Amino acid sequence: MRALGICGSPRIGGNTEVLLDIVMGELRKLGVRAEKLRLCDYHVTLCTSCRYCLEHGHCCIDDDMTRVIIPRLTSSDIIVIASPVYFNDVSSYVKVFMDRT
Repeated sequence: MRALGICGSPRIGGNTEVLLDIVMGELRKLGVRAEKLRLCDYHVTLCTSCRYCLEHGHCCIDDDMTRVIIPRLTSSDIIVIASPVYFNDVSSYVKVFMDRT
């Protein structure tokens, strides 16, 4: 079983990442292959709502989302998304990530 932890905080080593590391550590104790990625380390372009993905099954934007993140998402059985709360919402990194997924 594979788990992917997605950190949506721009602060490397901040509280959000610390808590995500705890969750991923607990999954590893259960025998799950767990890996983490920080959205701030990748270039993810904004969704243009062109609807290409609906017609072709994949996004037409060639960036880290399509090259790196989507393949990791599709090969994972468990996805954990961690985000700080800014103005009663998730971070902008997570908003862009959600739009592109």
